[in-house]
Amino acid sequence: MHNGRKPKYIYKNHECTFIIWDRMFGTFQVEEERPVYGITTPINSWNPIWANFSHYEHIGAQLRNASSLTDKLKVLFYKPGYDAKMAVYQPIPDVSRDNYQKFDTSSAQGVNYYVLLQYGLMVLATFPFLQFQGQLDWGQKSLIALLIGLTVVNFGWLFEGRTWAYRAEALRLIVCAVAAVWLLLPLAGGLWLAVGSGAMAVVSLGWLWRLAAVASRQPELENVEV
Repeated sequence: MHNGRKPKYIYKNHECTFIIWDRMFGTFQVEEERPVYGITTPINSWNPIWANFSHYEHIGAQLRNASSLTDKLKVLFYKPGYDAKMAVYQPIPDVSRDNYQKFDTSSAQGVNYYVLLQYGLMVLATFPFLQFQGQLDWGQKSLIALLIGLTVVNFGWLFEGRTWAYRAEALRLIVCAVAAVWLLLPLAGGLWLAVGSGAMAVVSLGWLWRLAAVASRQPELENVEV
């Protein structure tokens, strides 16, 4: 219920397990119906990076609307909901389960299986990276971290049906294969690991090409109203 969007559930039940503290400080709220979960301003995206930074874009827009230094400071330090342009607090928007439409996108089953496989490969590759990262220089660690970030971001674009995401995914596969060969060849038995990584990249590219051919015949997702 702490993660509900209705105004009466905002800033309530912070302690969850040890709810005694909310009862003591007046932040306890009984769950009166099944909440609508989410944030008050949905981001309508599967992009995990944007999910963590979208609020900064909102703050930036508020700062641009603020007409004075005082108002800009209020945007930064007042509680959420302060409207610098109107110099008032905007009420938390109410939401009803009857008219609420959850952000959702339909993707082909093949895309789901493809992303599942690639995500599993990424997780498997991340384990040795975390184990041996102390032996890597900052350039190598930065490259791997960047590739991991781009991988999960592009998965979100694939789920959103962006046709250009297939080209980005093909580029990612090639870069990951080259990086794997570069990092694995110096290791004992690295030749076979490098060959395996290259073969998996070739198989993935073929699968991706077939998925892209199907996606090109379907309309791209532009906007989803919630």
